[in-house]
Amino acid sequence: RDWHSLASGRAAAKSRRARRRSLRAAPGTDRRAGRSTSLLPCPRQRAPAMVANDIEALVARLRGPGAGDQAVAAITLAQLACDNASLCAPIVAAGALQPLAEVLRSGSEVGKACAAAAIARLACVAGLPIVATGALPPIVELMRAGTDNGETNGAWAIGQLARFASLRALIVAAGALPPLVEVLRSG
Repeated sequence: RDWHSLASGRAAAKSRRARRRSLRAAPGTDRRAGRSTSLLPCPRQRAPAMVANDIEALVARLRGPGAGDQAVAAITLAQLACDNASLCAPIVAAGALQPLAEVLRSGSEVGKACAAAAIARLACVAGLPIVATGALPPIVELMRAGTDNGETNGAWAIGQLARFASLRALIVAAGALPPLVEVLRSG
């Protein structure tokens, strides 16, 4: 009987290890469900021309009328920039900044949060152009009155933009510090 308990315990542990190994997959997969969380296949596995076409299509969706399409396009651009930092410059070159700023100004709450995440990802290559699109005031407003995700992504975007010394005075002038402090306090 003790031998049977020990053997079944070992079999269960072996099964758990095998399941964990099978769920270890490429970046962009949900390990709990074993499925892809990315809306597009991993950019490293695709031809550069295909990725460029996807970026242009996503920028076109940002300009579209559907709030759901705008949110999906914004978060997908953020995922592309996250998966491959070398895609930040092509995303900016495709003209994504102005539509992202428009989503921040007049999109749905989910769209605004997704646009703030995309801007945070793109800030590494486009700090001044982001501010030039007028995105700073809507990000500050998102931190004041947005959803939890919106507040968090807005604070993240402000933090990424503040990495540029030349933008810090503009961030302070836009009134970003009081809502930023409040977001940090509220956790």
